Amino acid sequence: MNRYILVLLGVMYIGPAFGGGVYKCMDENGSVTFSGVPCAKPGDRQEALEVSSKPSRSAEEEPIDDAKSVKQLIVGRWRWSDGSEVRTFHPSGRFESRGEDSFAATEGKGEWELNGNDLVIRASFVNALNSGEKVSVYNTLKYTVESVDESRLVTYWPKYDKTSEWIRM
Repeated sequence: MNRYILVLLGVMYIGPAFGGGVYKCMDENGSVTFSGVPCAKPGDRQEALEVSSKPSRSAEEEPIDDAKSVKQLIVGRWRWSDGSEVRTFHPSGRFESRGEDSFAATEGKGEWELNGNDLVIRASFVNALNSGEKVSVYNTLKYTVESVDESRLVTYWPKYDKTSEWIRM
């Protein structure tokens, strides 16, 4: 229950950064997601929430670090929705990635950080191509976190105008 409240407060705080609206989406299984964009699935129950630029707090309440709440939700192992890659975001800021597609097997190691709703990954990747050749690259990947909850992370990659869905493992 406390996590649910932290997610709600976090979304209410960063909601204006998404362009104004915050949407509460409930899928057919009862899972709730808060997002800056309308619900993606036609069957989801959607509720538009009114938010101010900052949640109101009484003087007696301890300040809430909303970015920390979002970061805590990102920490863990995530599988890309097509199953081709697994990423691990460690609480220490360490990052690991393993994946395979029709061209190569890829392994990456580095670090990650969250700046507002910008997820930045700096890592070295080794691509073992199906031809037997290995290619190593160092990349800085910059994503926008569109939504995150206990089971799902949705990121937008502006460089390629691509939205990706990650499922918690």
